Amino acid sequence: MRAVILAAGQGYRIRLLSKGKPKCLIRLLGLTILERIVYACRAAGVREFLIVLGFEGEKIRRFLGDGSRQGVKITYLPCPHWEKGNGVSLHAAKRHIRRGEKFLVLMSDHLVQPELLQRFVEEAADCPHSLMAYDDRMSELPNANEATKVRIGSRGDILKVGKGLRRYQGADCGVFAFTPLIFKCLEEAFAISRFTLSDGLDFLIRRRAIRGFHIGNFYWQDIDSRFDLSIARYKILSRLNTGKEGWVSRVINRRFSNQITKRLINYNITPNMVSISSFLVAIVSAILFIVKMPFSAGLIAQFSSILDGVDGELARAKFHVSPFGGYMDSILDRYADLFLIFGMSAYVYSRQPTGTVLLISFIALMGAPMSMLCKEKFYSAFGVPFIPDQMDGWTRHLPANRDGRLFIIMVSGILDQVLYGLLALGIITNFQTLYRLFSVKRMKLKTTD
Repeated sequence: MRAVILAAGQGYRIRLLSKGKPKCLIRLLGLTILERIVYACRAAGVREFLIVLGFEGEKIRRFLGDGSRQGVKITYLPCPHWEKGNGVSLHAAKRHIRRGEKFLVLMSDHLVQPELLQRFVEEAADCPHSLMAYDDRMSELPNANEATKVRIGSRGDILKVGKGLRRYQGADCGVFAFTPLIFKCLEEAFAISRFTLSDGLDFLIRRRAIRGFHIGNFYWQDIDSRFDLSIARYKILSRLNTGKEGWVSRVINRRFSNQITKRLINYNITPNMVSISSFLVAIVSAILFIVKMPFSAGLIAQFSSILDGVDGELARAKFHVSPFGGYMDSILDRYADLFLIFGMSAYVYSRQPTGTVLLISFIALMGAPMSMLCKEKFYSAFGVPFIPDQMDGWTRHLPANRDGRLFIIMVSGILDQVLYGLLALGIITNFQTLYRLFSVKRMKLKTTD
């Protein structure tokens, strides 16, 4: 599916911030608004774009180029009469749309959650009619009075759109999937001197040819002011976590990692750089244990845990998620864990050189990689991801994930109870591994063979 992005408008209400350039080129957490839209579409499988230009359109063309830098193909469509309305801008794409083609239409100043677009594209592919995304959380919209309202029928049909509607069920999110019929509807609107997209939608609605798509809990944001930009920043940063983190990450680490991510995101720092930094910080912690500075070592270990969350947040925020990045991060984490347990063991053994210490250290070392190994082998064997919250039973509350293990290391270092920290690591990790082994055996799963 191709996407048409309407980027012809000037953005009068935010012109002091845009400083004479198109609004869509305002930077938002390290990327322009337009880049975020393109990358979100790319994540949904869209690789070809038609971008309609108007006000200072050449600046957009120079900035994005042919799309090769973003991994997509971009064709630019000039619209000389863009000031008449966004319906005229969309109509400029008519001659580039193939017969019978369904295509996306997005506004260049509407931030959309990538997962929302993925779900929308899937729904649009199965829907024979046009599709329009709407949000029913009107009380949460900062500018609900200025939003284009949508009235929805009992079967999901769009019945009416407009800013002045008194009865409505939601707000237009600026995300559409159209068939070429929209161009005929726009022409009918032009014939009576109505030039907005909403005017064209009125004629499409009369044909009962457009349905609504409820966005659920996904986010979107129409950016018309500095305040809207701040809301957009919050929405992006608050959704960076995958929901698969342990409770230590959710309750403690995220408070710090989000703040670090927010500060690093405007610099040319890659997620892989942060992954390497997290690994090196863990090595420093191990060394501090060896030189008998457990308090500092514990704090540094926890800082490494926080950085371990930053790389993922940074990757998702800047659309830099890559298979190699995740693979490298996993390898570095395993090495970091081994170095930390070695440092702890060396510290404890220097104070109590007994076989019991060596045994406890061995058990802790043995259990350290098992959490990740269990998940990876589960996926390779059964073809579905291992979901701890659903499959770990009551053991999901144990601090057996990496964030929990590093938290144990921090506490044991601060309290100078490193031997008990090693003992806790060994018991918790190996117990959960055995629990997973027997619980998976009871599950009715098919192998990928």
